[in-house]
Amino acid sequence: MLKRFLAPGLGVLLAWSGQAADAPAPNRFTLGPAWLWGVQADFTRLGGLARQTDPGPATAGAEHFYDDGFNRVDSTGNGLGLTTFFGYTDRTAQVVSGGTQLELHSASVLATGQALGAKAGSSAGYEFGYRRELGTAAGCRWGLDFHFTHVPFGIRDQRTLATDATVITDRYTIPGAPPIILPATPPAYVGPFTGTGAEPSIGDAPTRLAPTTLASGAVTTGTRELRGDLFGFRLGPSFEADLGQWTVHGGGGLAMSLVRSEFSVNDTTSIAGVVTATQLNQGRSEVLGGRWGGYVESGLTYRLSPAWSVSAAGTYHWMQALEQDAGTARARLKLSGTILLRAGLNWSF
Repeated sequence: MLKRFLAPGLGVLLAWSGQAADAPAPNRFTLGPAWLWGVQADFTRLGGLARQTDPGPATAGAEHFYDDGFNRVDSTGNGLGLTTFFGYTDRTAQVVSGGTQLELHSASVLATGQALGAKAGSSAGYEFGYRRELGTAAGCRWGLDFHFTHVPFGIRDQRTLATDATVITDRYTIPGAPPIILPATPPAYVGPFTGTGAEPSIGDAPTRLAPTTLASGAVTTGTRELRGDLFGFRLGPSFEADLGQWTVHGGGGLAMSLVRSEFSVNDTTSIAGVVTATQLNQGRSEVLGGRWGGYVESGLTYRLSPAWSVSAAGTYHWMQALEQDAGTARARLKLSGTILLRAGLNWSF
């Protein structure tokens, strides 16, 4: 009696399994490693050096401070238009016009340095995918694909940058005919607030020259670093064509990346030559932002059994850039033109 019941059931099961083996499975999951190439960043607004001193107004009877000296109001209130309360760092370089004038300088640098096209190299992560077959067209099977990818990235730039420096130059008259000889340096000369009569005096009314630009006069050294995680999502149609055990496929559609990015900068900008000044520029920021774009892809699949297969594919992305600031610096993470290569183990059902 048992045989009488089992035989028809077994026959139905075998017939169903044979049909299932012949019919393509409509669902497929994929999991495997992924490698991303082409992530780049532009670092801009680098190399700033704020004016370290205040030259003050170009008038007599005022306080004037410079990178290489000062000219201030002494205890007499700068009687007769002269002051003993002045200083300088290098007599040889700063006494000009045949010894008749003392030059004092104050410099600054705009944050115009750029380190463009810094590359991340290759980054390894993983990808999960799902495909639902929806029909056939032109001899190909077509369906809808969804992929999720996680890839960390890191970009580090240590290029030395040169930017222009702007220098304000004031000249003060050294009295006398012939002019008095100012004390030699080093060390830097610092005149007294209250003189004894033995100290030299110079004029307190500056002649301000037109600002001078020192081409590439400032040098910025240090590190700019951008690192984080890319969480990628792709959704779009795809087409497959069977070639025996092999299947070729292609597709494209909408891409979105959720980016967690940390940007840090640690730069030092220095001016050497007419004046010497140094400024440390530091900053750090973290952002989480979404960016939209598109993708196209193609790949190969090798069928191991009706349910299992292995695949390899390449994806090309174009996508919006992500910008963030840290201190005065700015980083622009460029995601367009990236290539994702992936391998996967597939399960169809």
